[in-house]
Amino acid sequence: MTTAFQVNAFQNNAFQVNGGGLSPGGQFDQGVRSHRFNINRGATLGLETVRIAPQLTISAAGSYGLGPDTSVVLVNVADFVTIFLPEAAAWQQMAFDQFPNAFDGGILVKDIGGHAAAFNISVISIGTETIDTGLTYTLSTNFAKATFIPLNDGSGWAVI
Repeated sequence: MTTAFQVNAFQNNAFQVNGGGLSPGGQFDQGVRSHRFNINRGATLGLETVRIAPQLTISAAGSYGLGPDTSVVLVNVADFVTIFLPEAAAWQQMAFDQFPNAFDGGILVKDIGGHAAAFNISVISIGTETIDTGLTYTLSTNFAKATFIPLNDGSGWAVI
C-alpha cells in the first residue's frame, strides 16, 4: 500500500522535502525495510535520497553482522542470537546525513518476540572496541531493548 506524500512548502535550514520514498512519483512506501525521502538541497546539490531508520528483522537463530544500512534490529527468535556491531570508528566518520538513521546515528536492538529471558541476545563489539567498558552486552529480559551510540573517539559504543 502506498500513500501520497507531498510536502512542497516545508523548508528547514535550506533543505526542502519534495516527497519521495521507494515508489515513483513522490509515494511513501509503508512496511518496507527502509523508508527513504528525496530531499532537494538546492540548485547546486540537487536531490538526495536520505534513509530513515532502516531495519533488520531476525527470525532465525545465529550470528548477524550489522552493516552500514541498519539502525533498528528486531529479534523474534526462540533461540540464541548474536549480533556484531559495525566498527565504531568507521560509523563515526560517516556524514551526518549518511547514518542509517540520520536523526541520531544509533543502533536500536529490541526483543520483539519476548524470548530474551530464556534465550539471551548477545551484542558484541569488534576487536578491542568496547560496549560500556565491556566487549559484550546481553539482553536478558523479555522485550528488552538497548540503543548503541558510537563514542566520539571511535573506541567503542555506549548504551543508552
